[in-house]
Amino acid sequence: MDDNLSRIKRNWKEEILPAIIDWRKTKRGAPSLFTEASINMADDDELMSMMVKAGFDRVFIGIETPNEESLVECNKSQNETAT
Repeated sequence: MDDNLSRIKRNWKEEILPAIIDWRKTKRGAPSLFTEASINMADDDELMSMMVKAGFDRVFIGIETPNEESLVECNKSQNETAT
């Protein structure tokens, strides 16, 4: 998860995304952008609109398995339930 995007949304909306949007206006053939983030960012329509204008065309959303054995096998102890 990109902590900078999900935890500091205000900075992204007030500073970072406007700067990227302005930069893209001056660059022909600017690349599309990609990030990893939490699924709850989709609840923010303004953020979603700004990300599209900034050139983000993909967002990776990681979903963990609920299978405890798989979590142990992948060393995802932070996602294991306490026993």
